[in-house]
Amino acid sequence: MKKYLALFVAALAFAGCTKELPVDEPGADEVTSIVFDFAINRPDDTKAVKTGWESGDRIYVFFEDVTTGYVTIDFNGTEWSTPVLNGSATVEALTESGKHLTAVYLPFNNSASCTYDVYSSYWTFDGGFLNLSSYYMSSEKVSYTVTISEGIATLSAPLALRAPEGLVQIFIPDDEATGTIWMSCNALKSVQLDNIAIDGTISGYMGIGENVVGHAATIKGAKGYYAYGVIPDDWSVTGDAEGDEWYFSFDFGGGVYYDFYKHLASPITGGTAIKLASDLHRIGAGYYVTMGGLQWSTVNSGADSPWGYEYTPVNWGELPSTILPGERIPTRDEVDALHTATTDLKQWWITVSGFKGFLCVDNADASKYLFFPATGAGTYGSDGNIGRYWTSSYAAKGDIPDYWGVHFPFANGGGWGAYRVGGAFQTAEKSASFPVRPVKDIPTP
Repeated sequence: MKKYLALFVAALAFAGCTKELPVDEPGADEVTSIVFDFAINRPDDTKAVKTGWESGDRIYVFFEDVTTGYVTIDFNGTEWSTPVLNGSATVEALTESGKHLTAVYLPFNNSASCTYDVYSSYWTFDGGFLNLSSYYMSSEKVSYTVTISEGIATLSAPLALRAPEGLVQIFIPDDEATGTIWMSCNALKSVQLDNIAIDGTISGYMGIGENVVGHAATIKGAKGYYAYGVIPDDWSVTGDAEGDEWYFSFDFGGGVYYDFYKHLASPITGGTAIKLASDLHRIGAGYYVTMGGLQWSTVNSGADSPWGYEYTPVNWGELPSTILPGERIPTRDEVDALHTATTDLKQWWITVSGFKGFLCVDNADASKYLFFPATGAGTYGSDGNIGRYWTSSYAAKGDIPDYWGVHFPFANGGGWGAYRVGGAFQTAEKSASFPVRPVKDIPTP
């Protein structure tokens, strides 16, 4: 007869608890109670993840082939509590030899419950992307031993919880930080625990340049937003620069955007904590960067965000309805001046906030930079590979207008210069609908 446990008791590494709970009227060789003996171990000292347990921390434990329940263990500030069974589990399933368990810690989703998906054969965490996108620590597919004596089964296992390899912490100090923000970096993969398979295998979503969630928290007395990413093994920027080029995007909600660029002479390694404070630049509609002798808007006219593919499409010669006072469409010569100001190994094709485009940095001043998203060519499916922008100039002959663009570097012959071969711009019919990156003249002192 199968016996289901309604409660677990344990002897933990940090707190002994050996109360025995009868399961049912036992036979001669039957297990009457189960005791856990978990040796919970935190990671080595690193700035990127926590180094000590705090009140409210929780560890989730999943057992191989057990689909009806899982265990949670909470830390009360001093010791680990008695494990709690969520759902049910049979004695036979837990004491079968040769099985494994997987333990998981989520820093910002401690109250999450879990659901087993019978169609996909894995456990998922409730709470949504906002809670799961940070980092996690795990002890995956750990063998455990079962010893039985006088009707008591003791399950013993080491829970050496570790963060994903190559984890980097991004910290933005803010004494008034609340809720969450969005962050991305062209040099980091996003981190999210997606699910735990029936055999204990963990699946985590990771995409280079994708958005991750920054959580408001106080860690070691430092309050602000904390976001996390993983350094890819094979990551590199597409360009001619030596070293690493890091570009960050930050979305604080309500149309408040920031970005940050840094050239690193040597690569960052996993376990690093990066603190960003006064280095952040406010960007968006009405914010400009002076490059190439002009004030360039930091966002396309009408765009939903500085990095997205959305914009207000116009025919040549038209001003977008979203253009701001004092803004205008740049001429061909002004686009050329920007191109010249950033050609000294200062242009890279990157992915940021989930969108592709070109990052251009001023040759003489690395604190000045612009991102031009690959908004497309006015045709379905072209966004992400190509981006065409109007100039206000006619071609050399006739009344056909010029446009310029950014282009995936290895498609059709090049990057920024894909439409400027031999110094010439491409031309298009006036009715073509392209975006505008507005400019403003520098005020005369």
